[in-house]
Amino acid sequence: MIGSPTLSRVEYARIWVSGVEQPVTLLFVDLNLTGNQWYKTNKSDTTYNISVVSIEENPQIYQSPVPGNVLRQEVQNTTGNNTLSNEQSLSLNFNNLQNGQRKFAIKEYRTNPLDLFNYKTMKLFVNGDPSFNYTDQNIFDAWMVVRFGTDSNNYYEYRAPIHPDVRPGSPWNSDNEVTINFADLTSIKIAQDTSNFSDSLFSVPNGPPGSYYRVKGTP
Repeated sequence: MIGSPTLSRVEYARIWVSGVEQPVTLLFVDLNLTGNQWYKTNKSDTTYNISVVSIEENPQIYQSPVPGNVLRQEVQNTTGNNTLSNEQSLSLNFNNLQNGQRKFAIKEYRTNPLDLFNYKTMKLFVNGDPSFNYTDQNIFDAWMVVRFGTDSNNYYEYRAPIHPDVRPGSPWNSDNEVTINFADLTSIKIAQDTSNFSDSLFSVPNGPPGSYYRVKGTP
């Protein structure tokens, strides 16, 4: 480290080779910076970690949620052959999570806002740890909560009990799949805007047992 560098502003990168006594040729196919755009609400909270796992970096443990690699896009390389792009997932690891506690991973779109106006549904794949207990919609260890909106006081929410992954080597437990219908959320928001109730939970139509929608504020 020379001077006072900061990763918040990098204007150039330097690559060097040492210990070489004869002329060499270096061929660089591609240079990439990889990172995680998700962050904690409290960076000093050591009770959970946010990371990523992928097919390319963690082939020994990563299992695709859908068989046949249908989530991986084909990319044409310089030889004209098509290769599959990397597939990765957000990984949340908790330590001694207490009853009633909430831990979030947050991603902001301040520079390039995410416009979902012309979309009909949002679909997510969630994989619960085998240690999670799920007996029924009233007896389970933890919720999965998905929120998206303008800020912490104005957002749409989907929540459902987490089912454990009990099939090692198989696709992810389909009971954890999340399908958010934007038309349902719009109906709830209109009903809240024209009545006296607000910030209530509504059962997800045709959703898994114990799944709910919520509209907070005016997203």
